[in-house]
Amino acid sequence: MEPDKIVTVCIAVASLFLGAYNSWSIQNPPDSSDLLSQGNVYFSDGNYKSAIKCYEKALKLHNSYSNALKYKGFALFNLGLENDSMSIKLFSTSPYDSPCTYARELIDYCNSSDPILSEAGRTYFESCYQYLKDASVSNPTDLEALLYGGIAGLYLSPSPAYDPIKDFDRTLRAADDLYYMQKSLQVRSVKSAAWQGKGVAYLRMGDPEQARKCFRSAEAALQRQTG
Repeated sequence: MEPDKIVTVCIAVASLFLGAYNSWSIQNPPDSSDLLSQGNVYFSDGNYKSAIKCYEKALKLHNSYSNALKYKGFALFNLGLENDSMSIKLFSTSPYDSPCTYARELIDYCNSSDPILSEAGRTYFESCYQYLKDASVSNPTDLEALLYGGIAGLYLSPSPAYDPIKDFDRTLRAADDLYYMQKSLQVRSVKSAAWQGKGVAYLRMGDPEQARKCFRSAEAALQRQTG
């Protein structure tokens, strides 16, 4: 077959496949869970802005999708933090790893370094706080959304618009309500981090006595052993 005819045939076949794919994609659009999964792939690669676009598309299909709200909040948190070593990690090879288990490190970082947010960083954190709040309203048992909402508030304080102590108290109440999970690593980590966050918030308010009580509770929560 002559080269020109080969090219023509290839173009025709490619056009046929493209038309079939376009027809299939119209009849089978991605649902919110597909978009969430794609967003999480971008998130794991550190491409937070592309992840956010996927989460936003998922939210257009399901505006109260709590995981999309939460993960968008996490992505905004990482963009605002401007410190890759302290970024939230969604997944790990260890079954015991979750964003909750490393929350205390973020709180300690906030306490020890007292990071000053840039204007862009503060905007990211403000949006993060709102999305995590919406996620916890959509799913009141989402301890990660509650906990990191408190952490975002801690980074944004002092400000009359944010009260991290109340946020951490809400986290602790939600964790206590999951009475059947009290011995799990996740719940113990959440409680420990929430108490730690309260302690740092009290330090910032100039109340070291209350801070010490919170820090003791943080250690006690983490040291409780599974049965």
